[in-house]
Amino acid sequence: MVDALVCATVVACGIAGWATARPKATPPIPATICASDAGAPDYAALYADGHLTIVAVFGEIEGDTARDPALISRAALEAALVARGFVADRDRFTRGATEVTLVGPLPRAEVPAIDTALAAALASPTVDVVYYNGHEYGGSLTALSTPPATGYRVAVLDTCWSTQRYSTALASPTVAVVGNSERAVTGSVASFARFIDGLPARAPWPTLLAPMNALAADRAAIRAPFDRYPDAEHYRHDVRCR
Repeated sequence: MVDALVCATVVACGIAGWATARPKATPPIPATICASDAGAPDYAALYADGHLTIVAVFGEIEGDTARDPALISRAALEAALVARGFVADRDRFTRGATEVTLVGPLPRAEVPAIDTALAAALASPTVDVVYYNGHEYGGSLTALSTPPATGYRVAVLDTCWSTQRYSTALASPTVAVVGNSERAVTGSVASFARFIDGLPARAPWPTLLAPMNALAADRAAIRAPFDRYPDAEHYRHDVRCR
């Protein structure tokens, strides 16, 4: 499976980016946010115009424009999409009714640019899924703390501790949030490719999330000998607790 090959390659290439970093403690999950496996995304809303439009925003990890791990992550998604039969046209990849547009990597220091890209994608009435792969900036990204007033979209927040940092503010009737309650390590983008797989089949939340987490566990096993970030990402459908 191409995702397994991408997973191994990305971790091998990305080791320099994370092996020298000092791990931080995982913050607690707020009592305001809960994980839910009930139901499915609102596919009637997502496919209201007959198309599924996805925007994937990448932010630099180390601020190294030439060799940043974000370049590896973007290339991994490009490879996964092409392997799935998507046709590439610069930043846009299409297959049938599904279109994926890639943005970035945007410079790590230019937080307003990242915020602007995310805000534009979330606010667009024609974008159905927004994916973010980059730093969590301590929960300071305004776009991920301000849900749009109207419409419906899915936001997949592939950052460290996005469940803790953003889900309470972003999860709402207009945004279905897939958060990550653990650290995100270079290579996590492969799980998003699995998420895309389930959308045309209108899969329920458990069917969308299980492959994402299974591949996260595989990546964690690959990097386990380096014993720096042994825990796998944990993707979940985050909802406000009742």
